[in-house]
Parts: sequence; structure tokens; C-alpha cells
Amino acid sequence: MSSPQVIRPPRPGPEISRRGLLAATGLVASALTGCSRGVDDGRPVVTVWGGFESMNAELIAHFNDTHEIQVRWVDNGWGIGQYYQKFMTAMYAGTGGPDVFLTDLSLVPHFVVQDYLLDLGQYGGAEDTGDYDEALWAQVSQGGQVYAAPVDSGPLTFFHQPERLAEAGADVPATWDEFATAADRVRSADEDAYLAVMGPSTWFAALVAQAGGTFFEYDLTEPTALGVTIDTEPANAVMERWGEMIQADLIDTTAMFSTEMDARLARGGYWGLVSASWYSWQIESKATSTAGGWRVAGIPQWRRGESVSGNWGGSGYAVSKSARDPEAAAYVCRHLFGGDEVAWDMAMWTAKLFPARAEARDSAEFLGEHAEFYGGQMVNELHVESGSTAVVPDFSPFDRYFTDTFDQAIFDALHGRLAWSDVMSATRDRIVRYAREQAFDVH
Repeated sequence: MSSPQVIRPPRPGPEISRRGLLAATGLVASALTGCSRGVDDGRPVVTVWGGFESMNAELIAHFNDTHEIQVRWVDNGWGIGQYYQKFMTAMYAGTGGPDVFLTDLSLVPHFVVQDYLLDLGQYGGAEDTGDYDEALWAQVSQGGQVYAAPVDSGPLTFFHQPERLAEAGADVPATWDEFATAADRVRSADEDAYLAVMGPSTWFAALVAQAGGTFFEYDLTEPTALGVTIDTEPANAVMERWGEMIQADLIDTTAMFSTEMDARLARGGYWGLVSASWYSWQIESKATSTAGGWRVAGIPQWRRGESVSGNWGGSGYAVSKSARDPEAAAYVCRHLFGGDEVAWDMAMWTAKLFPARAEARDSAEFLGEHAEFYGGQMVNELHVESGSTAVVPDFSPFDRYFTDTFDQAIFDALHGRLAWSDVMSATRDRIVRYAREQAFDVH
């Protein structure tokens, strides 16, 4: 059987990726161009799409100052939702694509099926095994094949204001049952306050993974075979629990990352938030009036005494098959961060990323940081602990379509057109139908 042709829906999906939170500022502008030699002083130049807005200019300048190969960075619409549409269009057309590009790790299987990614294993990528978080490395590799160099991930944590919770007669919840009780007490104490806001489907997927739910069984070496679960008992339990809290108005349904949510955060309307480690920067920048009153804890458990977390987000650099100098592009992909301490310092302290590279993650400086905003708490220690027990959601070869479908089912439940208990089964039915239309052998 030939590889299936996976077609992304023409409309922009509602999925909000990690990088989608960062508004593009145009630190660097450049026309779209491929990798070429003979630019400026004759050194090879590699075009890179996407990046981390707060550090792009400094990161690229540092790399270019310390390497023979030069990087030309292109801001191509990540922050305004145009990035993947542009990438897919360029790859389909066979022209105008990047050499290296930043991607959500969840999309790696999709791009592999489309035959858009260069195997970094043949350019030394397999040597990087052991340098990165094991779960993240498993997302981007299969045996000796390597399709991306991870940069960051997003272990789930519970951001909260303990003094406010105490005022409401609520403890920091250790279980989801206690979480529901605490959410109710917060609403009773202040009608403008919530203990959490509902996230998009990618957020729900992380919570489902924490509960033990699975979505897919997929092996990059068998690109046409796909196991579909989705509608599992743990997944249904997660959706039903959150659906009950949402229907009781215990959870805010304002769109996450919206200006409305930012306004509530700024005026102290959230006494807690369930999110990924990388969301810390958003709280710090918006909730300035409550600085020092926040703390970080592990997310509640389904069974008391357990210690299981989830992971929301994660990105890495990959090389497209349109790269005009694959060897130079692979080098940039592997070494833009690689083992460079200066680059990782930028990632950890400027962009506030949770590092995927084990050496940076486990460094004494990172683990020992006392976060002033969190009352001097060593929050990175907790993030690392969460990451060590985080279950990464399993992804499909058409993750964006799955995300769109899951989001639509959540939207229907939110507006009373679908029972929360039926969200996962409705999603599964649509995904199975779509997968078979795309010539997958579904089991």
C-alpha cells in the first residue's frame, strides 16, 4: 500500500500551540529564500523559520558569531496563526520552503507521513540519543531515524495563590475530587474568581494522558497502520469531571490566552490555573498585582498518593526536504541549541522555556533558582519533578486534524449540542472515518 495522502482541513484550526502564544514582533525581517552559498562572505547560509520571539535576535547573532555556517532567520507568521499554512503550501508547491523550521513535536508524525522531513540520523542525529528527555526523544525518533531536535516541553503544574485559597476555606487540592470542592469554595468566596480556566483540546489531551487515557498507536516505520483508541474509560472520566465543573460554573470558559482572560488574570480573578510550566511567564507578566503570592504545586491526582503528571506542548527544530544544503541544515538543526550553554541560558532565563536537553534541565543553576514572583519558591525543581512523571500524549500522523476534531466536539459540548460523556466517542468516530478515507489501515 502506498503512503496515504493526508490533507489538512482548509480552514485554520482552533488549536493553540505553544508558540501561538507569542505575538510576532518582527525582530528580524527577511524575504523567503532557500539555503544558498555565496551570500555575503561566501559562507553557507541556512534559512530558519520560526523561533522564540523574546530571544530570536540574540540567539541567531550568537550562533552566527560562533559558527562558520550562518543562519538567516525568518519570522513567518507563527504568532498570528499563519505559520503552518505557509509551510504546508510551500512544501506542496516544492518551492519557497525553509531549510530548518520550528515545529510542535506533535506534528512530527504528520510531516514524516507527508515525506517533508529529512532524516537527521544520516547526519549525526542519532549521536544525540541520551542528550534529551527520553519521552521527548521518543517523539522525534524511531531506531536510528531522527526527525527533529527537541527544544522544550510543558509538564503540567498547578499555579495557585495559597492565601486566597485559605481565605475561601480550601486547601491546595491533592486529588481531582478535592479540586472540584476547592473550585466551588472559590466561586462562593468571590463571584468574579475561578480556580481554573478551561484550555483547548491539546490541554485536555494532556489531562487525559495523566489519567491513563490513550489516543493512538502509531509507529513511524509503519506509516499506513494506525491504532485508534481515544474513547477510553480514563478519557471519558476526564471529560465528564471537567464537564460537570464547567456546567456548574466552577471553571472559567473564557478562551485561554485571550485578552479577556488576560484582563481577569490582571485583576486577580484567578486563584489558580492548571497549565504547563511554560505558562509561568504569562502569569508573571499579567498578574503583577499579586506578585509574591503565587506558588506552584503538582497537579491533582486521580488516586491519592500517586504521582503522575501530563505534558502540554513541546517544540523542536526539524529540517525540511526542500533544504538546498542538507548537511549544513542538519548541522544548524542539531546545534542551534545543541550543547551550547549560552543558547540554553537564553532559553531558560529569557524565553523561560522548560529545557528538553537533560544537561540544561538538571543543572544546579536551573534547579536552584529562587523565583521571586513565587515567593522565593524553587519552582524549577517542581517542574522537573512533574516532567519526570509526565505522560506525553500519543500523536497521530494527522495531529492538526485530530486537534480540530477534538476542539469541535468540546465546542459542541460547551454549547449543549453534545453530552460531555460523548465527547470522546464522537471524536473517535470522526477520526476513524477520516483515517480510512486517507487510506490508513485502522485497527
